[in-house]
Amino acid sequence: MQVVISYLMLLLTGLVMQAQNSIEVTMTNFENNNGQVHVGLYDSEEKFLEQYILAKRADIVDGRAVVTFTGITDGV
Repeated sequence: MQVVISYLMLLLTGLVMQAQNSIEVTMTNFENNNGQVHVGLYDSEEKFLEQYILAKRADIVDGRAVVTFTGITDGV
């Protein structure tokens, strides 16, 4: 699940980050509220799953988790 979420973040990063300095990721439809989600933000395909530029964790509450990346420089 983490790999899928991280991969989706990589694909969406280019679309979401243009001229913005924050990214909010909302994940839904978790089967239960056990555990946490871990989300990594990557700036290149070559570094994917090896070197993230930012990482966050969030608790699952009511079947959803929200992670917000802030302070992202333009052009990343």
